Amino acid sequence: MRSWMCVSLALMIVGSPGLFAEDQKDPRPPKSKDAQEEKVRVFRVTYEFTLEQKKGSDVASDGKTIPGRYIVRSKGTLELLENQKFVWPHQTAEYAEADGHRHSEDSWFEITVKSVGHNRIRLEVVAKQSTTELLEAGESRSWNLTLAGSKTAKLGEKVKLEISDEKTLGTKCTFDAVIEEKDQEKK
Repeated sequence: MRSWMCVSLALMIVGSPGLFAEDQKDPRPPKSKDAQEEKVRVFRVTYEFTLEQKKGSDVASDGKTIPGRYIVRSKGTLELLENQKFVWPHQTAEYAEADGHRHSEDSWFEITVKSVGHNRIRLEVVAKQSTTELLEAGESRSWNLTLAGSKTAKLGEKVKLEISDEKTLGTKCTFDAVIEEKDQEKK
């Protein structure tokens, strides 16, 4: 009787579906193609951008020298998808000079954040400026300035990036930022 019980028990174990079955199907539905792809990272960038540019000559007043320059500053917080380019709105200015020539200037900057690891990012900043001078008889001349720089940093740490051409063009850009990964809600 004992031997029959052992044989019956062995048959139940071997014959039961699922314990040792090699062809068993997973009862869960297969993952969709979108779910199989890696999630897109979203970064929160808190920044301050400064453009300092030499304009004209220095002026002496009450024994102090005031540099002939102008400074443009922009502060903000924005959210960027990984590899998404943010373009700061163009600032266009037109003004007349004393010599009768009219100038037009367009300037902006671009920010891109790329992931280079779980806790590291690559920040890329490009500052651009386009200037046109209208001369007599409908003639004009124009020139473009592009300053670019990049830096690798850890998420959450302050990043300072300086890009300049002070010697040739008298232009210096400074970009200070803290970049953090935004928590994404699970759907």
